[in-house]
Amino acid sequence: SGTPVTRTLQDRLDDFVNGKAFGLTGEVTQIATERLQTAIDQLYLNDAVKGSIGSRVTLHLTAGEYIIDDTIYIPPYLTILGDGSDKTVIRTNTLGKPMFQTVNSTSTVGSPASHATTTTLNQATNISLKGLTLETTVINKCLVLDSCKESSFEDIKFKGPWVTGDAIDSGFIGLEINSLNGTVESKDLNFHGCKFNGFSYGVYSDWDIHNCNWKECS
Repeated sequence: SGTPVTRTLQDRLDDFVNGKAFGLTGEVTQIATERLQTAIDQLYLNDAVKGSIGSRVTLHLTAGEYIIDDTIYIPPYLTILGDGSDKTVIRTNTLGKPMFQTVNSTSTVGSPASHATTTTLNQATNISLKGLTLETTVINKCLVLDSCKESSFEDIKFKGPWVTGDAIDSGFIGLEINSLNGTVESKDLNFHGCKFNGFSYGVYSDWDIHNCNWKECS
């Protein structure tokens, strides 16, 4: 009590950022796309903090249903923590727009970088997604990892509407893993407790990828 620690309210809030601070309600009546992308951009790409270790905080999405209608771009060092699969559900019914897609560190607020500009120095890295359901109700891709390395994905449920007897569609993929070339490739990825159901292809890659580890996935 003789040497108390004093901190600002902003410092305390920055320890662990709740999506509600960016207006994300988790209610199906809200289109969450803009608010979720804004939260990601401000936490990880804002000029005031970009590149600093202190900016690599966790964005917590509490239990609820988050409806998106466009691709959410995720940069290096992003961490999104949900309350668990089937608890924090992110859903889309928009055709032809992957739900989540990695971008490299040259991205800026509102301007995701082209995959073609990726190098071994700026590629997507140290991304963590945990405790989420990614659901599409139409032909789509849930998560696209473009030249992504050293990242982890745990307790993620990938859910689509495909059933036995439906046509196989090359664009209907739960998880797609891509590499720009043989040098800038996706590697050292860990998947733990992930479940894939209702896609033409649960997991798909047509590239050189290395050291992708799977544990207790189905």
